[in-house]
Amino acid sequence: MLVLGHASLLSPQRLAQAEAELLSAETIKRLDGELAIVRTRSGAEYVNIGGYTSVSVAQHGLTNHRELIVGMAPALYPRERRRALVLGTGTGVTAGAAALLFDRTTVVELSPAVFAALPRFAAHNFALAHRPGVTLLLDDGLLALARSPERYDAIISTVTSPLYFSSAKLYALDFFTLARSRLEPGGVFAFWFDARLSDEGTAIMLETMAESFADCHFVFLSESYYEAICAEGRLSPRALGAWPPELRGALARWTGEGTIDELLGALILRPRRFRQRWSDEASSFDRLTLEHAIAHEALTEERRWDLDDWVGFALDEQVLAPRTLGRTDLARRCLALASVAEQGMLPSCAALFTAAGGGGWDRDFLALAAAELLRTKRSVVPFVELVRGLVATGQHERALELLERRTKDRTLELELVRLELALKVRGSVPERDVQGLFSRAPLSPALRRFLVSLTLRRGEPAQALAHLEVLASLRPLTRAERRLREKLSAGPAQEAQP
Repeated sequence: MLVLGHASLLSPQRLAQAEAELLSAETIKRLDGELAIVRTRSGAEYVNIGGYTSVSVAQHGLTNHRELIVGMAPALYPRERRRALVLGTGTGVTAGAAALLFDRTTVVELSPAVFAALPRFAAHNFALAHRPGVTLLLDDGLLALARSPERYDAIISTVTSPLYFSSAKLYALDFFTLARSRLEPGGVFAFWFDARLSDEGTAIMLETMAESFADCHFVFLSESYYEAICAEGRLSPRALGAWPPELRGALARWTGEGTIDELLGALILRPRRFRQRWSDEASSFDRLTLEHAIAHEALTEERRWDLDDWVGFALDEQVLAPRTLGRTDLARRCLALASVAEQGMLPSCAALFTAAGGGGWDRDFLALAAAELLRTKRSVVPFVELVRGLVATGQHERALELLERRTKDRTLELELVRLELALKVRGSVPERDVQGLFSRAPLSPALRRFLVSLTLRRGEPAQALAHLEVLASLRPLTRAERRLREKLSAGPAQEAQP
């Protein structure tokens, strides 16, 4: 049962959903280590360790792009890319990406079962287990770092969240200080965290980071999931330009006609607030305040968490190719953030460019979002909102194209919008479409209102009046509709059927 993950046991509904989605589960055991490789009917593939869903290797059959980015972004910072250390392995996707970018990569993992599973994911982790220049070290990450005086250009920690207390020490001040001491000049330490930190936990984490490092950047992976990249001195990333073809292919869906440097440049955010007092005490080996703070909140609690509220991202600053972004480039950045997140948008972006976020619809952003949907078949803005925004900004032909390409979930509302736009753009609509919609909802006020417009356009005032009469029986007419009914009623009497 634990192969489904502990979260599936929180309610009968979640358990039933997980069981229905499960396609297969393969268990791998080595010594005292055990994991399950779980595949779902939707094309997802992930690793489950002791009931904890560690990380997804693939989604919809594609390599998990976020885990690739975690391994790639740190490579933009060091002066040289000779040696990397990756703590924690999971599916090997992050370590595999790093191994393509550094001359030598050491991967430290505590569970022998995890190493045994790596060949199963060779297509996604770039054959990490057999790649030249890669050393697989079966050891505890903390002890491995403490024992060896080796220095690295990048240390990337992918161990589980501090929510799971076996990992909490790797998010403590003592460990951050140890990692910093093992960096080459200009080297970086990178790690991830997410919304499950809680507000108190976020403050402690930021305090621990600020006491350990002079500068940190944040890589946006979703609105609740970030990678932090930190260093002893000021951070100054540089474009790589020549990325390995394996990585270009794996991220092609997200780069589109652009480059990996452009994508990462959009995702890397500089905080305006970092070097300040966040909490009374950092988390340390002696006092794991982060672990204790997180333990106060239930795993299932749903709450809003926005790192931007805490550190104040310089959203209009590009740090990879330093410059201030104009509104169009800012729209492109927000589109890239939303595309990588796939589920949600940075709240400050939503406030800038969408009516749903509290601002107004931005014409350029909507045009970019529509183009992204046509290219990838995924919408960074909920589809209905995107269509409404396009209509509101006068982009009728673009909205009509999206509606006509949609082949499923064609609701009555969307079909009505499609016919209204077709009438506006082309001056006519196919009669079979009108009849089909009428058969679905003959008493829909919205449909009757559209039929009034359509019959007037066709020069059929009696039919328009008949539809207005039916509309009046369904809801009160507006002032404009009442005036139209009076005008039509005063015209030549004609027989008509609604």
